Amino acid sequence: MRKTCLPLALAVVLATGVVAPSTAEAQCQMTGVGTLTANYVNDVPSGPFVVTCDIGIFISQDGVLSGVEISGTVSDAKPVQYGIYVSGAAVTVTGSSVTVADGYPHQFVSVTYRDGATGTIRDSVFTGAHRAGVALRGVGTDVTVSRNTVRGTGAKTSGWAENGIQVDQGAVARITNNIVTGHWWDGPSNWASTGILLFSSNSHLSNNTMTDNEFSVFVAGSDNHVSGNQTSSTIVSQSIYNFRAWGVLIAGDRNHLAGNRVSADDGAGGVYIYPGSTATRITGNRITGFEAPIIDGGTGTVARGNTSPTS
Repeated sequence: MRKTCLPLALAVVLATGVVAPSTAEAQCQMTGVGTLTANYVNDVPSGPFVVTCDIGIFISQDGVLSGVEISGTVSDAKPVQYGIYVSGAAVTVTGSSVTVADGYPHQFVSVTYRDGATGTIRDSVFTGAHRAGVALRGVGTDVTVSRNTVRGTGAKTSGWAENGIQVDQGAVARITNNIVTGHWWDGPSNWASTGILLFSSNSHLSNNTMTDNEFSVFVAGSDNHVSGNQTSSTIVSQSIYNFRAWGVLIAGDRNHLAGNRVSADDGAGGVYIYPGSTATRITGNRITGFEAPIIDGGTGTVARGNTSPTS
């Protein structure tokens, strides 16, 4: 299989050609990040391929990764795998796809940016990740996530609870105009699945559509803005635990929830503010289909202009 190297000055990555996926695309190479190996290190395959190492494509040079197709299979025994792993570089991922089989038994992250990586993830499709579709981690990591589709595997009762887009450990993100659907944990534990999870501060979440997620949005941190999003859920729990959908959960200080449409067929709470949270603002939202539209355990909350029609 032909590989195209990333030039050091102008790292433009292009996948060309169409070939059948192979379980022997490339030998595992060391990435320099712990003991993690990758099928491709600052290289790109010429067609679709299956991840057989810890990582499918590892990138630590600035550039654009366009049009790649990556798959994960149930046959691999590694406890954690990644489709695309960007470390400390400025990289755009565009027009790409990462697909993981429903029966995958371990953790899989479709695309992750870490160690101060920056850039954009756009116009791509991530399906069936068994941990997170997009994971942004670490101080200095600053990424825009726009116009992607992130699909979970639906109500799960075994394996790992999935999150669609996750930002944590000091990373910052702008998450806009994505479709995030099908993240629901129905198994025997206190875990839950979230469409978009912000364990971060100073991030912006706007104009996304989230459907059939157990928690649509979970915000933990300070000075985050969540505006213009639409959330809905029609899932009915099939387990003895009878889990129900939640809209937006907020922890931290000075977070702002504005102009969102939050709904469910049979939800527990539309907006839940955790005890210890301060100065949360909830303004101009439409909240429907929940047993309790707003549950406020915080202090100094400002809630005005919200509507909760019964029909």
